[in-house]
Amino acid sequence: MRAHISSAANRALALLYGLGEETAEGGALRALLRAMGIEAREITVPELSQTVGALAGLGGKTAKPFEGDAPDGAMLVFCGFSQGQLNGLLEAMRAAKVQVAYKAVLTAHNQKWSAAALLEELKQEHAAMERQSDVDGRRNGQ
Repeated sequence: MRAHISSAANRALALLYGLGEETAEGGALRALLRAMGIEAREITVPELSQTVGALAGLGGKTAKPFEGDAPDGAMLVFCGFSQGQLNGLLEAMRAAKVQVAYKAVLTAHNQKWSAAALLEELKQEHAAMERQSDVDGRRNGQ
């Protein structure tokens, strides 16, 4: 796992995109976060051009609002989580069958990326893993 960086106040924060309270996954995830005492912050479409670090409260320049169509997909970014908090939330998500395809830990590297760029990178990584899984399945006669 890549190096973690803490959020502005050394507190855990979950950045959520496409996981509104009104959605089944978003509502369930927010309930898990509340139970753990972890703050959730929704990334709105206009905020997709902001850096992930700025959205996490680490400062940075303000970008112009995102223009264009809202990207599909749901993203969860873990900011300032301890290893125990991260493992606990992932375990709780599995137990509650809450699935979010695109997940990332905020790092010194990706904090400078826009939220839209991080989502796109996660989509590409996810697609590459699925292609590899398909290749591996064919290789094993599945």
